[in-house]
Amino acid sequence: MVRRSLTGISARGRHYDTPVHGCHLIVIGRLSVTLALLLVAACAGAPPAGNLSTAISRYEEGNYARAYGESIAVAKTTTGIDADRARVLAAMSAWRLGRETEAWDLAQRAAVSPDPSTRGQALVVVADVELARGRPETAAQSLDGAATAFEAARAPQDAASARRFAQRARLSAPPPTPVAPPPTRAAAETPKPAAAQPTPTPRAPVRQFTIRAGSYTTLAAAQKRLKAIAGDVARANAGDARVAEVTTVSGERLYAVRIGAWPTRAEAEKSMRTIARKDLMVGAFDDGK
Repeated sequence: MVRRSLTGISARGRHYDTPVHGCHLIVIGRLSVTLALLLVAACAGAPPAGNLSTAISRYEEGNYARAYGESIAVAKTTTGIDADRARVLAAMSAWRLGRETEAWDLAQRAAVSPDPSTRGQALVVVADVELARGRPETAAQSLDGAATAFEAARAPQDAASARRFAQRARLSAPPPTPVAPPPTRAAAETPKPAAAQPTPTPRAPVRQFTIRAGSYTTLAAAQKRLKAIAGDVARANAGDARVAEVTTVSGERLYAVRIGAWPTRAEAEKSMRTIARKDLMVGAFDDGK
């Protein structure tokens, strides 16, 4: 089988082309985020599903509109890993077309794929969008997740690249606002006029981390998935498994299967390891959503 590659192509940004495992190392993003794109299937040794090979050709040609349309068609007419791989290519195409929100949504859906290589690829696209939105810390978290996925896919070089760029993302974050020193005693003793009572403001959402088990377009599919993992979750005592109704930024309603909630990614990943399943990943969410 002739293995194809997205030679010199990036989701957005500078272009590089370095052989990796017989494929190519794709460099994308404002921080040159590395995406070890296994050609959305070809480098995994299996031919792309449906017309995805044609969509890849359109992407290579720079015809991102057709690449997007054809990869979306594959995503709608296939299931499982094939559909997830198509969503990764559709996300990259949408990103090149300037459709940032849609690229993020598609990549997020592919980021819960049971295939670790596809998960890693999708999370790198998510990171690139987060960088463009000025959220380097969130991008770094996505890259950490990508590194974990690449490690599960036995791609240590790709995992190391993801962790290296996660560190660069964190270093690019603006420094914290300096805290003013406490007032001197004399200043503290100086009487001040009573300040007007501020208007109470709503409590800001708290960022938490959960174990993601998939997002589905129907409640029935989500409940079926919940039932399939319930035994493993209970044996690991890893927290409550539930279905949460969420709405994407594009207005699409999805049913997300989640396990537990922790204040840090490290705690969530520790609990995920106790479940001992390869089709789970850690992701962030704001409480109340």
